[in-house]
Parts: sequence; structure tokens; C-alpha cells
Amino acid sequence: MADKRIQQKNYILLFIVSIIIFIIFRFPYREFIYENNIYDLYIADVAPNFWAVAMYFFFKKSFKKSPSNIRLALGSLLGLVVYEIWIQKYIYNAIFDYRDIIASLVAAILTYFLCEYLDKKLHKTNV
Repeated sequence: MADKRIQQKNYILLFIVSIIIFIIFRFPYREFIYENNIYDLYIADVAPNFWAVAMYFFFKKSFKKSPSNIRLALGSLLGLVVYEIWIQKYIYNAIFDYRDIIASLVAAILTYFLCEYLDKKLHKTNV
């Protein structure tokens, strides 16, 4: 039981950190890149999608009963792909960008493996 509370606290901390990173990339970083016409390998464009996946993962993992990591990976990826294709294209009239889908896929894979590692490490140290 104690290891579950420690795990929840760790994921709450990761959730807060990912929110801060998301905000930094979404606002000051993106604005600076766009205003100064800097080519940053599309990081300013895709970073919000990348960190949205991490935020979703860490938020869901902070609950007492969280879904499996694979369900979180597939759910976050599916949610952002639907957002990218349907909502941005038809509701906001924004530009569809395949790079956002790739960033979401990479984030889902990396965050999946990070959570698997953290879950195993925490379980191993508390057994």
C-alpha cells in the first residue's frame, strides 16, 4: 500500500513538471521561435503534442487505480490523432500536420517505456 502512495506522489510530481514544460514550449518558446523566424526542426510546432501525451499519462497514473501503460499509450495516441484529424481540421479550421501525429506516437512510446521502468523500479525497491 505504501508503494502505491509513493508511486502516486511520483506521478503527481511528473504531471506537474510536464505541465510546466508544456507551458514553456507552448507559449514563450513557440512565440520566440516564430517572432524571430528561427528554424528549430519543428520543435516549437510538435512539442505541445509531445508533452500533452506525457501529461495525460502522468495524470492517469497518479490515481489509485490507473489503467495499464499500454492502454494509456494507445488511448493518448488515439485521442491526439482524433484531435489532430477531426477537431483541428473541421472545427478550428487549423492546418493538419502529420508531424504532430508523429510526435504523439513518439511520446506515447517513450512515456510507455518510462512508466514501465518507473513501475518496475518502484515495485522492486519496495518488495
